[in-house]
Amino acid sequence: MYVFTSAIFFIIFFWIFSINRIDFNQANISGKDSVAWLNARQYALGAAETHQDSMDILEAINKVKSGFPIDSVLKKKKKSNFQFSMDSITYNSIAEYDSTQASLPAKDRDNWLKKKIKKREIIIKEKYNDNANAFMKDVLNNFIHQFPKLFFISLPIFAFILKLLYIRRRSFYYADHAIFSIHLYIFSYILLLVVFGFQKLGESTVYSVWSWLIFILWLYWLYYVYRAMRNFYKQGRFKTIVKYIFLNFAAFITIIFLFAIFFTYSVLET
Repeated sequence: MYVFTSAIFFIIFFWIFSINRIDFNQANISGKDSVAWLNARQYALGAAETHQDSMDILEAINKVKSGFPIDSVLKKKKKSNFQFSMDSITYNSIAEYDSTQASLPAKDRDNWLKKKIKKREIIIKEKYNDNANAFMKDVLNNFIHQFPKLFFISLPIFAFILKLLYIRRRSFYYADHAIFSIHLYIFSYILLLVVFGFQKLGESTVYSVWSWLIFILWLYWLYYVYRAMRNFYKQGRFKTIVKYIFLNFAAFITIIFLFAIFFTYSVLET
């Protein structure tokens, strides 16, 4: 059941959240207060280098909202080198980097880890030819396609956290916690599919009821996990609430940690 539910979930997820569909340069945005506008505004401001850039971006967005063509408000920006570096020295090729390292005294050469990172930087710079948008698209594509593995790995960790929380309940084995975790994951996948449906309806209509329904679903998910813990482990309200808080905190830290690992992996594999 978990395999079937997760397969359906991720098929729909990848169909909805395809990074390749995003054009950061020519976005087709409608609606003065839509989520798309907010995302475009946040993305554009994130690329601003100075306060004046931010002011120009906000002015341009307001003009486009008022009906001005996008081409009429675009400014030609001086091309900047696309790079991220561990030091102030940049290299155009791995051969140049190796030659520079060989000319340095042994004590001044980069260590093994820094060499790996530096060479990866050079490969990325050569591959994307100063195109930061293409690089970010590929990184995000790689990252979201790691989600099935990420959540699959998180499942036994989640069960282990439950095992620690209920370590004094010797009648429950790790397999019991794993089954309970699978149940919660399946429910979460189904609930998220409903949320995605409401989001799509919200994007195609002007009604705010879909946002309220999504908010109610998230509240219901929080309540459902609590009730599931009470029903499955048969403990009192106070103990369940305390363990529920610890469970959510530990799960949040775990997911953040796994996200960081898989995102770093996606950058290195791009």
